[in-house]
Amino acid sequence: MKANELRIGNWVKESDGRFIHIHDGLGIDHHKQFSPIEITPEILEKAGFKVERHTYDEYWSCGWFNIRKMGNGFEFLGSEWTHGETFYFLHQLQNLYFALTGEELKIEL
Repeated sequence: MKANELRIGNWVKESDGRFIHIHDGLGIDHHKQFSPIEITPEILEKAGFKVERHTYDEYWSCGWFNIRKMGNGFEFLGSEWTHGETFYFLHQLQNLYFALTGEELKIEL
């Protein structure tokens, strides 16, 4: 992982498979020891997202923040006309959520 992808508050995976929560800049300095956590339905549920399935699509929402399952990843849905880039990992979702809401995504793994 690259250090510039991480923020204090992100969840990452250690080499032994344990999930850890980055609490300070020292954790970010050790970014080479971490790998990203793939987003799963269980992780989304722990973050307060609710699923809504349609014929061909799977949508997840947390308040007004909506994402759609896209292949192996997810895409932010700002409105029915705007779509974002596909993201795959929990730290990416956390960073996007914070950038758009100004609040941390509350999740306990």
